[in-house]
Amino acid sequence: MTLLLALAAPSSQRRVTRRDAGRRGPTSQSRSSLFLIDNSASLPPLDPQEKRVAALEKMFTFLQGQRYRLILFGGRNEIFVDDVSRYRNNGQWTDFYFAFKEG
Repeated sequence: MTLLLALAAPSSQRRVTRRDAGRRGPTSQSRSSLFLIDNSASLPPLDPQEKRVAALEKMFTFLQGQRYRLILFGGRNEIFVDDVSRYRNNGQWTDFYFAFKEG
């Protein structure tokens, strides 16, 4: 399975000085995670017990309440965004270009 995970987060840490001690702690900015998941037909022989599905589900539970996007990709016209029901591993081929473009 091809899995690319990108965390897009501007630096959310700032140095706290003594003058700031009575104020709020470090500011936190929202983070986003982007999952680009290969959905092509070449995957089932590589993972016949489909352990990658359990791994994905576990990752999504870790991200509960946080912002993330899921992009499933195969061929050019096989791009699905945030639709886990389309995770079928029956795509024509692995086409990273259109996955990156969608991302």
